[in-house]
Amino acid sequence: MQENRPGNIDIDALLKAGRLEAAQDYYDQTKTARDRQKINHQLAALKFSAKAAQATGEIRKADRLKRREMALEIFKSHGLNPDKLIRPTDLTAGYFGKILLVIISGRRIGKRICLRSGDDWHHEILRRTEEEIRDLGFEDSLVTPVGGAAIRSDQNDRIVIFGSSDDYGTCDKKIAADLIAAAFPKKRVHCCR
Repeated sequence: MQENRPGNIDIDALLKAGRLEAAQDYYDQTKTARDRQKINHQLAALKFSAKAAQATGEIRKADRLKRREMALEIFKSHGLNPDKLIRPTDLTAGYFGKILLVIISGRRIGKRICLRSGDDWHHEILRRTEEEIRDLGFEDSLVTPVGGAAIRSDQNDRIVIFGSSDDYGTCDKKIAADLIAAAFPKKRVHCCR
């Protein structure tokens, strides 16, 4: 079995697999600059694969490949920077449905609270968030749910946070409101009990 010393690491394989945390470890240990040529090669391959998946109707696969491409593009310029890679709030304008507060933690991430959405079930939002963090290149990470709710817009064009999650309990609606307000500064956010 080969040892994991910097000289024995196949950086191309790490980049191809989206293992940016391990790639960053390699660059840190060897004190070398990120190899833009190798990264550009993998970016081209990801772009091609994403287009092929989109063309065959594999939308979820295409979205994941595009997310990996975006992460690698950021990695090329900034290294494995969680502040540039992990958005505090993942919520589309006009969204009506479930939200989940999660704590994302890891060796290179630290610990951050984020709001995620985009599914009819809180457990699916959690699963997709775990997938998102892996796609961004963080292998040594943990996504922990800390409560859910739902949101809607009311007749006064406010974003209203209400309810809870059967799976994970009620989120701290003040934290959720702060995250939503930061993402949509022109909107008013209201919390219901």
